[in-house]
Amino acid sequence: MFTKFFSAKTKAAIIAAAIASLAIPAAIATSDAWNWKDRSGLLPFRDGLTITQIAERQGSWLLTDNTHLYRFDNGQLTDLTSALRDRGMLGVNNIYSDGLSWMIVYRPIDGNQPRVALYNGNTWTDLTGKFPQASENVRAAGNEGVWYVRSYSSANTSAPGNWELYRWQGGDRAPEKVETPIDLSTKSAGCFSYVDQSKLCTGWNGPVFVNNAWYFIGGSPETRNADDHVTQVGQAKFWRINGVALESMKNIPTFKFVSGVWPSKGAALIATSNATTNPFAPDRYWIFNGSELRDITEVAKAAGLLASDARNVRAAWNGRSWMIVADKQQFRFDGTAMANEGRTRDLFSALASDGNGTFAIGGALS
Repeated sequence: MFTKFFSAKTKAAIIAAAIASLAIPAAIATSDAWNWKDRSGLLPFRDGLTITQIAERQGSWLLTDNTHLYRFDNGQLTDLTSALRDRGMLGVNNIYSDGLSWMIVYRPIDGNQPRVALYNGNTWTDLTGKFPQASENVRAAGNEGVWYVRSYSSANTSAPGNWELYRWQGGDRAPEKVETPIDLSTKSAGCFSYVDQSKLCTGWNGPVFVNNAWYFIGGSPETRNADDHVTQVGQAKFWRINGVALESMKNIPTFKFVSGVWPSKGAALIATSNATTNPFAPDRYWIFNGSELRDITEVAKAAGLLASDARNVRAAWNGRSWMIVADKQQFRFDGTAMANEGRTRDLFSALASDGNGTFAIGGALS
């Protein structure tokens, strides 16, 4: 866990950054407009740990170092690790928020199906086994009680993992399977090598909620034979989600892979790639508002963002601007201009916002 960047005294860190309500200049904001507050001292366990996930709900934040679970609100940190253990969850791999509740996913190392729980700030609900096929993992996106969940099967030596997509509207309702079109790959993201040395590469894919509507972003994979010759060219696409149906969107620029997506309520920041070997090495950046894809590659290139693998990028919108962190570089993007805020001292691996002026950012202190 980041051992090549830090010494044995690596410590988990969480920092909150609020933008003052009066500091709204016409041009891109400057770094002195951010009021940083280091909250790392509230963490009871820090040595050798890294904050890996942060998710916000109604002004409260859930955060984890993969082992412990904490709730942070009103300047106070509450340790929820015992509540986690009571539900048979020995750690946390992912936290998702729909604005009303958090969905918490733990993938046991013994190979059993992932454990899933819903927490609304007061009540816990066990969702383990709720979503069919989830022998490997569960990934989710939600908005006010409606969840789109992908449940993953395990990879083996002959085939990569696959996912199925479900809509779940909470409560005792059964998840509804969403039928995926033939030109949408249901393979796990990443590159998989078969025993015959042929290869399949799939970019980022998943549902996002933007401007009061649901979309699915993904596409078909690139395949190469044992001689490294392309036998199928990858092609990314966008679909509107209408209940349990996906409707293809037209007039979207073409590219091979979606490298990464960082959604907010009003728009999503998207990285894409035409690379031949790494679907997560972006060569273009876009803003997607639900109807159009606006190219912001030149401003991202000028700021130096294109130099980063999309798997190392975190981004969130606080209602006025995006904060983007990539490796140890920090960027600010107000929708028009992007500025490189320089290198951070710490390596941040988790970033979230309440959409109302505040970010929470966590990682490893160095």
